[in-house]
Amino acid sequence: MDYDRHKASVSDSPTGGFTARPPRGFSLPVGAVSGGEETFAPPTLHPTAGFRDSCATSCALYGFPLVAASSETNGTRGEPLLWQCTLSKQFDPQKVSIYWQNQNNTEMLHYYRNGKEDLEHQSLPFKNRTKIFPDQLRSGNLSLIIDPLMHEDNLKSLKVVFNHAREIKDKLCQTMVHVAANFKEPNIEINQKKMTATCITQGGFPEPELAWISTDHEGHERALEPPDVLTLQIHKEEDGTYSVISTANITGSKTVTCNVYNPTSNKTVGATAALPAVEGLPVAETAGIGVFIVAIVLVVLIVLAAFGYKKYHQQRQRRPDSPEPSAAYLSNGALLAENGGVC
Repeated sequence: MDYDRHKASVSDSPTGGFTARPPRGFSLPVGAVSGGEETFAPPTLHPTAGFRDSCATSCALYGFPLVAASSETNGTRGEPLLWQCTLSKQFDPQKVSIYWQNQNNTEMLHYYRNGKEDLEHQSLPFKNRTKIFPDQLRSGNLSLIIDPLMHEDNLKSLKVVFNHAREIKDKLCQTMVHVAANFKEPNIEINQKKMTATCITQGGFPEPELAWISTDHEGHERALEPPDVLTLQIHKEEDGTYSVISTANITGSKTVTCNVYNPTSNKTVGATAALPAVEGLPVAETAGIGVFIVAIVLVVLIVLAAFGYKKYHQQRQRRPDSPEPSAAYLSNGALLAENGGVC
């Protein structure tokens, strides 16, 4: 498609804007009409259809090479998102118009022209949520901040339209926004009768990945997979966030860990629970009871030993000591022995 067919006839306007007959493909916002000509407010649709989508060609063609930018931009709901965009060549901000908008040309995030920001025609969802770096535009910094990032911004495809000499419109820094919401720290519930653990979390976005890790009594770790993972339920709430419930078989485990991974924010939240050694009692309390039982056994053994020793001495005291054999007794014994046992 020939670009000349999309040019507008431009003349200076005393209002500081410019007047033109709208080229084919333009959709003008409602504005004042002066002298039979429409005054351009920032257009919500730009005639970029005749341009290549690849800025690597179009930017270099018009002398404004682009520093490579990511085709995807990840952010966290409720926090600022920096959409990076940088030209490697300086320009005069007084001689350009810059549009930050979506690929469908239906939303205007931010607008800069004639050396200043013009937010009169900014789309309502982005009111008071966007910032640029006016003092750095001259050096090529076209980056924009969305603050705070909202769930509704997810999967929005954005671009920068750079008008130089009021004729050039380039698609710069095209990116897809991915919004993440952090999941709450999981809660693990242990059912020792069934030997199962249930992991529960909520409030995150997008749909997460859940993983179980079991540690046995020898300290060996292993990932739990089906059929050990009995259930995994992921439910999308009305606000667009997800709640997750999963149950796993923990037979033979000493501890069990539940990890929830957010693929957009690349963050993992997890929790670990230890299986009680005695049902209904914590491990520490069970160990205390064991020590107590051992102590009781030792006391009983000591008491029994003391009682037996005392009884033994009492029996010895009841029997008179045997007298020492006399000399006459010894001599008579010798005589008996000589006579063959006959006196």
